Amino acid sequence: MSSGITLPLEEELLEVEGIKKLYSNSAESLSVITLNLDLVAANKQDIMRDIQQAVDRAAARLPADLLEKPLVEALSSAVTPVMEVHVTGAVPEALLRDVARNLADGLREVEGVASIEKSATGVRKCASCWSRKNWRAWALATMK
Repeated sequence: MSSGITLPLEEELLEVEGIKKLYSNSAESLSVITLNLDLVAANKQDIMRDIQQAVDRAAARLPADLLEKPLVEALSSAVTPVMEVHVTGAVPEALLRDVARNLADGLREVEGVASIEKSATGVRKCASCWSRKNWRAWALATMK
């Protein structure tokens, strides 16, 4: 998979301005290329357009028997949860719920946190899932 599909795509994608890093993983019948974009250097829509054009150029060099056209998909931490926190311990369930509620309240104060969802599972476990728009803002806030 690597030489026939991944390499032509990588070669074209490496020419796109606004890509900071390129990661690829290939297996039988699957090739995944992940790009980290430099949104300071260029507009996201411009970079996405250039990425699609690069993939389209690479398509001419891909195997003719390819079942599906390569898919370009934008992933965003504003939509996809990036962290899951579990609160557990040998303490009363009410205490776990209080700790999870306080943790969720504190995370809501962090700039860039898009949403927080809480759910209780089991007798002694309470989970708080959250996603955020700006990982860097969260990381800096936790280092203070």
